Amino acid sequence: MKKDLEALIKERPGNCPTYTKHKPENPELIQNELASFNFVRDLGFLTPEVIYSTDTSFSTSYVSGTSVFRVLELLHKENDIKTISHILNLLCKSLNKIQNNTDLLNLPQTQKYDIETKVGEVCDFLKEENEGLANEIEERIPKIAKVFEKAKTPFFDRTPKNYIIPNVAESAIDAIHLRSLEQSDILYFDFTSTGDLTFECDDYVSLLFHYYVTDDLRKTLLEKYSIDLNSRENVVCTFVRLSRFWVRRAYYKKVHPEAYQKRYPYENFNYYQEKMFEYTDKMIRVI
Repeated sequence: MKKDLEALIKERPGNCPTYTKHKPENPELIQNELASFNFVRDLGFLTPEVIYSTDTSFSTSYVSGTSVFRVLELLHKENDIKTISHILNLLCKSLNKIQNNTDLLNLPQTQKYDIETKVGEVCDFLKEENEGLANEIEERIPKIAKVFEKAKTPFFDRTPKNYIIPNVAESAIDAIHLRSLEQSDILYFDFTSTGDLTFECDDYVSLLFHYYVTDDLRKTLLEKYSIDLNSRENVVCTFVRLSRFWVRRAYYKKVHPEAYQKRYPYENFNYYQEKMFEYTDKMIRVI
């Protein structure tokens, strides 16, 4: 189990989306991500420049800046709900545009989300703390997978960690400047998962279910963009995403505490745990 969960550990050099990806065993993943970069750029959004690519790898340009996730954390520390709301509304608006134009996205390969592995990892780790609940989830994995057979929306993984505000230093966050941001001022990167098919709500959950987002703000934005988390499919999908949020943090915290402090210096871990258990209960009730 520990070996499998080590895949949860993700480190990037600083906050800048400068990386090389090399997947000789699965070139479709590379081509999916390149297609996603082009698709998002063609919609008018900012992405890092792809400076090198082959059938099995690519590299992007260096962009100096700070991740939106960290910016929102720092704004939360200042209790600046107004600026947090402005930024998240921009990102929800852009996500809505992206999802409404996926007919223009030509992905070389798509596949059903790997529920057996993703939820199985959650169960493996949870068994150490709550074996009864882990077993309840585990016995529902076939039903969860059955729900995901209806999924048709590419998963763009729009967590705030996958956006950069260029030329903004973490030590010099200016709320007045941030409130004037437009959609085209924020850089989009990391589209590794676009080949995975999910439900529309998944990217909104990835974007909005974080400890610095108030329940009222989340509700307002979900209603604004017509995302109903109460349907059976969306309850199950939200459970899956929140369980992934939780297990990564829980694994870091228990097995790699120093890495946890480095990656999540400001986070309220209890928020992610409480939300995961809340939607576990909802998922169990609907399936």
